[in-house]
Amino acid sequence: MLPQAKRLTRDDFTQVTKGKRAITGHFSLSYKQSPFSKGAVVVSKKVAKKATERHLLKRRVLSVLSKDMPPKTAVIVYARAGSATIPFSTIKTEITELLTKAVLR
Repeated sequence: MLPQAKRLTRDDFTQVTKGKRAITGHFSLSYKQSPFSKGAVVVSKKVAKKATERHLLKRRVLSVLSKDMPPKTAVIVYARAGSATIPFSTIKTEITELLTKAVLR
C-alpha cells in the first residue's frame, strides 16, 4: 500500500481521469502533471471475480508503482481483462513501460 501522502484523494482522482492516457495489453494508465507524485490502482470485478484476486493484483501493481513513481505526476493504473493471471515479471515490465510513456510525453 502506498503511504497516505502518495495516495490520490477523491478530488485528485476526478482530475486525473480527465488527463492523458496510455495503454498496454493488460493495463491502462491515466496521468496528469501535478505538484506531487501520487497514485492509485483500480481493479474491477470484470478483471477478477474474487476479492482476494483483486487485492493481490492491486498489491502487485502498487509495489511496482511505489518504486517507479514519476516525479510531479498523478497516476491511476486500471487493470484490464486477463491481467489477474499474468506473472509478476510481466506486470512489472508493463507498468514500467506505461510509466516511461507518461514521463516522456
